[in-house]
Amino acid sequence: WYSLEPHIPEEVDEEASVAEETPGGTKMSKANVRKAKAAAIKKKMAAQRAKDARAKAAKERSKREPTKPVMRVELALRLVHDPDKVLRIPKEFNLDTPGAPDLPRNELRVVVVRARNLPPTDPLAQMKDLQNETDPVHGAMATASALTSAVEGIGQVLGPSADPFVDIEVEGIERKTTIKRRSLHPQWMELLQFPIDELDHAFTLHVRDHNELGASTSIGRIKFPKLSKRLKVFDDEAWRVWHVLDCTPEEGPPPTPPYPKPRAFDLPKIELAVRFVHNPDLVLHLPEGWDECANELKPPNELKIVVARARNLPIMDRHALLHRTGGSTDPFVKLHFDGDEAETNVLKKDLDPVWNEVVAMPVELLLEGETLEVQCLDHETLGGGEHVGSVHLELKPLIEQRTTTRKWYPFCKKDVEGQILPPQVPPRLGKLELATRWVHNPKLVIPCPKALLKDKHKDKPGNELRTCVIRCRNLRIPGKKTGRKGVDPYVEMVLCGDIFTTKTRERNANPKFLDVRTYDVNEVELEDAPWQLTVWDARGDKAPLSRQPSRKNSPRAPAPAPAPAPSGSLLEDRVPSRNLIGDADAPLGELEERELCRKWLPLCNETGQRTGKIEIALRWLHNPKKHVEMPEQFHPTQRGLDALKEPNQLFVFILRGSRLPLRPDGSCRDPYVQCRLESHTHSPPTHSHPSHHHTHTHTSVHKTKVKENSHAPKWLHPMYFRLRQRQLDEDPDALLEVGVYDWDEQNLPGDLMGRFTLKLSEVAPDAKKIWYEGQDEERDPVHSRFWTKLKNGPPGVAGSVEIALHWAHNVELAMVMREEKLLAREAAEVAEARVVADMAQAIEAETPASLAAHVAMKARNLKGRAPNTLEVCVARARDLSAGHRKEEVPRPFAVLTPVPDAYAVASLWTL
Repeated sequence: WYSLEPHIPEEVDEEASVAEETPGGTKMSKANVRKAKAAAIKKKMAAQRAKDARAKAAKERSKREPTKPVMRVELALRLVHDPDKVLRIPKEFNLDTPGAPDLPRNELRVVVVRARNLPPTDPLAQMKDLQNETDPVHGAMATASALTSAVEGIGQVLGPSADPFVDIEVEGIERKTTIKRRSLHPQWMELLQFPIDELDHAFTLHVRDHNELGASTSIGRIKFPKLSKRLKVFDDEAWRVWHVLDCTPEEGPPPTPPYPKPRAFDLPKIELAVRFVHNPDLVLHLPEGWDECANELKPPNELKIVVARARNLPIMDRHALLHRTGGSTDPFVKLHFDGDEAETNVLKKDLDPVWNEVVAMPVELLLEGETLEVQCLDHETLGGGEHVGSVHLELKPLIEQRTTTRKWYPFCKKDVEGQILPPQVPPRLGKLELATRWVHNPKLVIPCPKALLKDKHKDKPGNELRTCVIRCRNLRIPGKKTGRKGVDPYVEMVLCGDIFTTKTRERNANPKFLDVRTYDVNEVELEDAPWQLTVWDARGDKAPLSRQPSRKNSPRAPAPAPAPAPSGSLLEDRVPSRNLIGDADAPLGELEERELCRKWLPLCNETGQRTGKIEIALRWLHNPKKHVEMPEQFHPTQRGLDALKEPNQLFVFILRGSRLPLRPDGSCRDPYVQCRLESHTHSPPTHSHPSHHHTHTHTSVHKTKVKENSHAPKWLHPMYFRLRQRQLDEDPDALLEVGVYDWDEQNLPGDLMGRFTLKLSEVAPDAKKIWYEGQDEERDPVHSRFWTKLKNGPPGVAGSVEIALHWAHNVELAMVMREEKLLAREAAEVAEARVVADMAQAIEAETPASLAAHVAMKARNLKGRAPNTLEVCVARARDLSAGHRKEEVPRPFAVLTPVPDAYAVASLWTL
């Protein structure tokens, strides 16, 4: 039973209608119309609040007066299931078919079931909008005015209604349902299919009212930024749910919320069933064997691209009259990369074209940031084609991994200046599917010359650099229409001052040279100087076949330091009227591994623009003919060395120089080498100066012979320096300074051409270790032999010197040093003994006076010191006879030195 509330008659307030026209017939301004509407809404809300207050007061009065009878009604309610009213999704839609988990999903299926409580539309408002239409085809003011009165009458007879249809857009793909005439509760049960590969796209649904005479009006909408977040997709069944429509206007200020708030079952809503499935009909199989690679270990040189298909292309060829609905597109695809172009066939009148064509482009070099430009064009009979959209494919994944990449790419537009605009969201220009892979094609490889393939002496240091300019590709001059045969290229090569030029290839933008050159390069020059390559266009010039300078008559130019840019070539003044195509630098540091280095280098002009690429091959090897051997007389076995004793001599061998600086007039100098070794040692205090510590400076200077008029001299000059371990321990900063000077008799030592210093505490131990541990009975011992770069020379130039070091124990030098040490010690002791002898000494009386002054130990031996000298006074001999000596008696390591003495009767000797 439910109690009934008594009916209270409403006080009807006449609501003032707001018209856009004043009583005088003139049209009101928009501001006045908005003010009038706002006042009407406020008045209506005040009336509703007054009505609620009256109803509340009446209810309270009925409670205070219980004598009146209460009206009641008895109801019986139940919510049941009626199978006849259930709308089942047809089986042919395949929304409940179990999907294969191992197959990728490629289609979104949306079933638009039905809608309820759609708001009615006002046909008079539509006709008034047509009156303001300026299009002469779709809306004439006279026709709209004539039909306004007819629509008024029909609307009064039939009542409010709408002609709804559903428009869904996913990733720029639009699908529409049929139109349901005059229905606010339409039922469609239609399947809309969207070919997409992922759910990270926006989903937009519009329910619109169809208008035969103009654009349809929006009734309500649903918007999801991402399907993966808002739509709940199951694996084995579809997701079917009701969605409330948003009926607020898309443009303008938000409307005032209705009062009172509408009930939930009165809201406009739509029922959808959604599932993300795999459709085998949408799978496109690429051509067989298109991505085969001959050898995975060899460097790739060809980019293979499959232009698969495109979807949802815009209409480019519209009908002259029905330009809103008619028209199509004749698409084809053109690819651009580093001057190479390729294109597909033209497909007539197709907005979802399928090409499935394989395009191969020679791509040997991929730099960071390079992109493949793919343009979709609409074929024109009288022109090249109208631009539909562009795709710039980033090739960085191809650099990192050589696998097949298949992906969809949205099309982008270009602005007036040719800059790429970001893709639209949702993509209105369609999208393109591409498959790419970077492979190795042996047919595109040019064999390398045999001179660079083998190195028979890898165990010996390199001394020769062999280079080869193999070919160039896609040479062009920016701003000049040269075409494929518009340049006459030749290559100029500069390394450490040596200049070579290849032959000129006439009218060829992809020339093949195979030009092999050799350079004398040591390890110092290999690290510092790059190989400079400059490609010139000799068109209009009679370029020589070869510009190799003569090495016999003219010396080589010095190596610039730092190296100049290749564009500022040394031959630029000699060859006028030539155009620069591009230049490149090939660093030589990676050649230290002594392997063949073959690679492509990009060519750039003065402004940094890419103008092509060049292929080169490099190898640093050992040429026995250019190796300078150590003379036999300086072999360790010829110099009386002892490897088991502590070293006492540093052997420095000056071999040769390379690319020494020239005079300002370009002539060669007269170089010689001066080596200077300086060390400091400390001596303990003496008897005469017990508190003084003496520091001795040892300096040794040696010079080589002068080599006249030479910038690559061979000295082969040995130098010997006394160097003991004690000197290095006491002076760890001892240096060996090597300087190269230009001989000048009037100004000695001459102009400095360069110098370098070696720290003996670091170099000497290595020289000792390398010499003895590297000996082999079958070959020469390994020397501590190296090249060193000169410094502090003339500005802008440099050179290098090759030297060999050996720190060992020289037996003969040890004997000489021992004798010198004994003599020095004896001289010091004699000096100290003379000081003592001059003092007053006590002599015993019984000692003979002639011998007392010479034999007494008190007169000769210093107190407090151990004796180390035996003094014998040979007075006289008698009756001597000659005897027979059986064998030669070796001379001991001792010296007999006569000591004059004023008190001696006979000669006094010290042993």
